[in-house]
Amino acid sequence: MLLLVFESILGVAVIINLVSSLFFKPAFDKTSLFQISRKAAWLSYLASLSTMTGLLGTVLGIYHSFQNMKLQGKISLELFSSGISEALITTIYGLIISIIFIFFYHALSDKIEWLEENITKENQRN
Repeated sequence: MLLLVFESILGVAVIINLVSSLFFKPAFDKTSLFQISRKAAWLSYLASLSTMTGLLGTVLGIYHSFQNMKLQGKISLELFSSGISEALITTIYGLIISIIFIFFYHALSDKIEWLEENITKENQRN
């Protein structure tokens, strides 16, 4: 779960940086847009990573459930449910983080492409 918190903080920092770069900068050239698109790629990486981290949490939660039953020497719904609860929470958070980052990645990538097209059109006019 700590890794998901770190990933989400990092992703929010990237989103804030990209939004401020794309919406509050007066002018762009191809080089600056290329650098911004490289930063946007981090959202895609973090989305993939948070999905995998959530899945890892699922597997570890189920593993802990079985380990608890093994250590107690009995099969119990109470022992099993605590690990499953942990598994579901990390899965949910991982997916939520991933969905948000994928949304921002595509939205900001569309803005970058639109700016690149406008720069190309302006260069053709001149």
